[in-house]
Amino acid sequence: MILTCYEHRYSILGGIVTNPDNAEWMSNWQHRAYLEFDNDEKYVKSGVGSSKASDSTLWIDRDVSVEDAHRLLTTKTLGMWVENGGPMRRGAMIDLVPVHDKIDYYLKNCVR
Repeated sequence: MILTCYEHRYSILGGIVTNPDNAEWMSNWQHRAYLEFDNDEKYVKSGVGSSKASDSTLWIDRDVSVEDAHRLLTTKTLGMWVENGGPMRRGAMIDLVPVHDKIDYYLKNCVR
């Protein structure tokens, strides 16, 4: 996960690392892609372009609100998911608790 601050906006870039063939397959297979803040779906996009394969990684890139950027300070897990409308999804979750202090430092020092 990469959190950025630029031009008065916050962005989260989440990568699901796999291999080139699987990343391309997931990009074509998915019906929708989204972030998940402690099991709360956010920034859902459907259709082509909702995620993008690049080499061995499937990227989910979302501009996020100021409130959600600061919500990362209390969020325990951040998920990056793709699904095709069926009962299965593919993706990854990361534990944010160990880096809450680093996120706080970044947000306080972000030039917006």
